Parts: sequence; C-alpha cells; structure tokens
Amino acid sequence: MKNILFDTKKKVNAAVSGFTGVKTHPGWILFEQVMDANIEVVTKLILDGMNIEGEKATQEETDRLRDKLKVYQEAKNTPDRMVKSLTSPEGEEPILDPYQTVAQLKEERKRVSG
Repeated sequence: MKNILFDTKKKVNAAVSGFTGVKTHPGWILFEQVMDANIEVVTKLILDGMNIEGEKATQEETDRLRDKLKVYQEAKNTPDRMVKSLTSPEGEEPILDPYQTVAQLKEERKRVSG
C-alpha cells in the first residue's frame, strides 16, 4: 500500500525539499545537539553497565537503554533517511515507522554482538 503522504511526484518533491531545508533550521540544529548529548549519555551508561540512577544496571535496564539509543539515533537521522528513501529507485516505499521490527532488532543485535 502506497502511503498517501507521498503518493504523487509533487508530494515527494515537496517532502524532499522540506526534509532538506529543515536540516539548516536553527531549531533542527538544536534538536540534533540534544540528540547527540542524549546519545553520548546513554552510550556511556551502556558501556559502564549503569542505569539512569547511576546504579548497576540489570539486563532489562541495559536493553531499554539500547532501545533509547536506537530511537535517539533514528530520530536524529530522520530527515536524511527520508530523503534517501524518497529519492531511491521507484518501487521502494519510504519507511515511516521509526521502530524496528522484531526481526530487524534480532539482526541488529546479532551484528552488534557478533
């Protein structure tokens, strides 16, 4: 099913222009800085084996921190990802869901840990 947000060439062009333009907006630049800071903090917590409260993290807490890290990275990269998706060869639909499927998570974890 083709998404109604990008079902015409005009809508695709407007979206690409919008996503490209937002990258230079002061608000987006600040958002990226916030995401970078969040990514740095969460990465350090994961590497140090700590939870948000500064205590030793359980496996479940570490998994949730990994989930947060992925969401921060995905959010920060949304404009670039959308432009790439919208300008890719015909037939590929853009991925609008910022969350990975179970299969994608398993593959990512295999790749990272292996």
